[in-house]
Amino acid sequence: MNTNNTMESDSSSRSSETVLLYYNLRKKMWVRPIFVERRDLGEFWTLVPQLKNNLEKFSNYYRMSPTCLQYMLDNITPLSNIGSILQLVNVLLQHLIDLELALIILSAIIEETLDLIYTSLSNIYLKFPTKNVWLRIADEFREKRYFPNCIGALDGKHIRIKKPKHSGSLYFNYKGYYSVVLIFLVDANYNLTVINIGNYGRSSDGGIFYNSRFGQLLNSGELNLPEKVPLDHNTVPLPFVIIADEAFRLSENLLKPFPRRDLNYQKKIFSYRLSHARQMVECTFGILVSKFRIFETSISIAPEKVDTIIKTACLLHNIIRQRDQLDNDAPIFDRKLKFNLSQLQTNLKLRKLDIILFYIFLINCKNRVFCI
Repeated sequence: MNTNNTMESDSSSRSSETVLLYYNLRKKMWVRPIFVERRDLGEFWTLVPQLKNNLEKFSNYYRMSPTCLQYMLDNITPLSNIGSILQLVNVLLQHLIDLELALIILSAIIEETLDLIYTSLSNIYLKFPTKNVWLRIADEFREKRYFPNCIGALDGKHIRIKKPKHSGSLYFNYKGYYSVVLIFLVDANYNLTVINIGNYGRSSDGGIFYNSRFGQLLNSGELNLPEKVPLDHNTVPLPFVIIADEAFRLSENLLKPFPRRDLNYQKKIFSYRLSHARQMVECTFGILVSKFRIFETSISIAPEKVDTIIKTACLLHNIIRQRDQLDNDAPIFDRKLKFNLSQLQTNLKLRKLDIILFYIFLINCKNRVFCI
């Protein structure tokens, strides 16, 4: 009996040695030299330290300043021991900026870092607005966009994705490609205040908004908006409103332009002023896409992971805008056509209608370089 066991053990050990020897013969090297020398020649260990000495190159590489990146690193808590926090954030930012990274290899790291950043900082930079925040946003829209009682500009955008398996036409939109829909509200400083992500591409912007939690709170009057206040030289109190395009349904707290037919002069002026103020939401999405180029092409991962990428990119957008206080991304109109309507009225003694006409004249100028 003992002899048989000994023979079986010797046989199994010889077979294991044979398999191991065969495996060693097949494998040319255990670790490729390029990975062995990663700490000496790798991008993270060589390029990043040099970028810290060049602010312009650092900002182009990370889409943020060194102080903003350091702030993020100081305020996020690691979820595991996969490398350093700086390495994780570096991999994530390069994935959002450069699509050449191997997503299959890095998917676990990227997904964990996305959750890491969002859970650590979303309660600061993507927090649901309070009544005081609504009032501050309304003051900024009045001052910068000359549209009073406005608490935000609303729009929806399709984020292009690869067709998910067994999804049929759920994600196929009217533009002719597969997508998930991002509904978002922005303030007058190109910050996102409310976002809704993850709906099928075939759904309409208006339907998604009114079925969302934010839309239901707005319709039921439970959004905690400020009380009605009168406009200048008007004793009638008017509600605070969100401005949107024709895709959304008109309500007491949501305004959109008049239909483009049979418009009198007053309606044309109103639609123009509303559309001008609503440009904030278009510019904000343009800044987001230009900063994170992953949104310029189809994202070939599962839709639920796409949602995580979108919400984290929105959060990073707000962090960069508020920490770096960027003005270079603002449209040329905002940077060069800066004038105060009240000052014009005092100095030139113009009536309100004349000021509006003069304002439209400046907007239509081709070079748009006036600064009054």
